[in-house]
Amino acid sequence: MAEIGKAPTGRRGVLLLLLVVAAGAILLAAMGGWRVDTVLSGSMEPAIPVGGVVVTRPAAASEIGAGEIITFREGGHLTTHRVVEVVPGPPRAFVTKGDANEDPDPSTVAAKDVVGVVVLHLPFLGYLSHFIRSPPGFVLLIVVPACLLLLTEAVSLLRQVGKGGE
Repeated sequence: MAEIGKAPTGRRGVLLLLLVVAAGAILLAAMGGWRVDTVLSGSMEPAIPVGGVVVTRPAAASEIGAGEIITFREGGHLTTHRVVEVVPGPPRAFVTKGDANEDPDPSTVAAKDVVGVVVLHLPFLGYLSHFIRSPPGFVLLIVVPACLLLLTEAVSLLRQVGKGGE
């Protein structure tokens, strides 16, 4: 049982540490302009499957070359495709193509529309992320475990208080 004033140990301590580290990493990444997005279409398969997560870091247009995967703004939403050709500027632009698509995208991507370069992609993690963002997912995966953790700590505290009264 946990004692008052002592740090959590065992599984709870490890879980708490992982949650704090993950929250800190996400906060620092967001402050640095990095993005974490879920892939919703199959245009980049098999390299990045539907339901995957891409981590994008900001990048200057001059840093981007053919073969790199970029995330860019297109018609009010974000798209992640591979650069197949760099169109020299000014202004610099990029011809992009989804790996699963036969033809390049119909229009070039202006440097101002580039969000950044994909530095990491994790398959299928986006399904979990998408579910957590929904109301039922938030309740099942965040609220319920948090309530259970608080309940077990409250029961443990009450037991400690009860033993002190004897």
